Amino acid sequence: MFKFTLTNDKTRGIMLDFLRPICPSSNSIGYNNISWAYGVYDEENGIFITEIYCVLDGIARCDTNFYEYIVIIDDKTTFSVTYNHHYLAQDEFKISNNYEQFAEIIKDGIMLYSNGREWHTFYKRLEESGEISDFYSYCNEINKQMNKRI
Repeated sequence: MFKFTLTNDKTRGIMLDFLRPICPSSNSIGYNNISWAYGVYDEENGIFITEIYCVLDGIARCDTNFYEYIVIIDDKTTFSVTYNHHYLAQDEFKISNNYEQFAEIIKDGIMLYSNGREWHTFYKRLEESGEISDFYSYCNEINKQMNKRI
């Protein structure tokens, strides 16, 4: 069962190793909205998922929200999947044939990640417990640090 979690240095390092070779130069459009600070994790299967790219319909103007996620399995296997939400057609999920056996559980993780209510509960719990005083500032700081390294 997936749960929201904060990332740690090890997870962010794995993400960086995966993304650095495929990110284009700084003067072109590249990955945006990389979520370096948090994601969802299924302890039973050792699967971590977080968003690394999105283009919302307001920008794309094509009746599609496009999302790409990074998947890390047991801190060893790393790959990306895409999930396109079409307003007038069936949603589209793409995963490499090499990882098809994980498709359903990854879809479950993405559904939790996309659930605004669950995300809100997660970050409010962190703030109320004192683990993080301001979730948005925490995420912005992590994102700023990591985006410099990419």
